[in-house]
Amino acid sequence: MRHGVTFPLYAEVDAICNLACPASPVHYQHDPVQTTKTSVHGAINMLGLAKRLRCTILQASTSEVYGDPEVHPQREDYWGRVNPIGSRACYDEGKRCAETLFFDYHRQHKLQIKVARIDHYLRRREADPLLLLRGRHGRGPHPSPRQSGQLHWPSKLG
Repeated sequence: MRHGVTFPLYAEVDAICNLACPASPVHYQHDPVQTTKTSVHGAINMLGLAKRLRCTILQASTSEVYGDPEVHPQREDYWGRVNPIGSRACYDEGKRCAETLFFDYHRQHKLQIKVARIDHYLRRREADPLLLLRGRHGRGPHPSPRQSGQLHWPSKLG
């Protein structure tokens, strides 16, 4: 199955790792509206799936949520210095909104979440961002390559 995370997904999985979003400025600035949709709609759809299945979900975020920080390295309690209308905002603000949604789902629905802020991206051939879905009871899909913003079944968005 091929599926974009900007649309709801109905599958049976044990855990979800949402890493769906182009991380390179060349890629995310190519279609900034789709970049924002991938982060925001993708988070909403994957959180909805995790809520329905009552499974743990991981959000791969980015140190870009801090914007142009005045503090190095950034601590978790640092809120950053952001530009919500700049050319990078589609990525930074999309990831900020996704984090907000994750923590709101945790508070409101008691969903088990994990958020990892990654401060660099890997080249597409190394290990591009992925969305891993593992089938119920350890059975299910195997990794396969993807195009930016697309979910490939079996199991890997990268």
